Amino acid sequence: DVEGGEAGWFMELVQELLFVMGAIHVSDYLPWWKWVGGKHLEKEMVTLNEKWHALMQDLIEEQRRKTVVEAEGGSSDEKKNLIEFLLMSQQKEPENHSDEVIKGLLQVLIKIRFFNVIYGQCKIGPRTRNQL
Repeated sequence: DVEGGEAGWFMELVQELLFVMGAIHVSDYLPWWKWVGGKHLEKEMVTLNEKWHALMQDLIEEQRRKTVVEAEGGSSDEKKNLIEFLLMSQQKEPENHSDEVIKGLLQVLIKIRFFNVIYGQCKIGPRTRNQL
């Protein structure tokens, strides 16, 4: 169900991200614009960043809960997902695998996947000299 729940929340975040990425930031061209109250886009970027961090933290916490339930029920032979693998690494080396590091990795991977989908659909790629 894309309309509600986590999928709907994720799609909303992606739409906001596309809006912010495509918006023209007037203060980039007119630095004095910030002095007269042109900070609306910056506020939206901060809010969007907080939402992304909340989504990533929810994913981590959800996986922690699943891992605890599986541990109580016995070991599972299923393949582990990336978050589960990183949480296992966090137990072994907590100083090197904080929640912030895990969230950063997840954000990078989501953005890579997201842009690969966009560029894959648009057939955008490097041009050769003959095409220019």
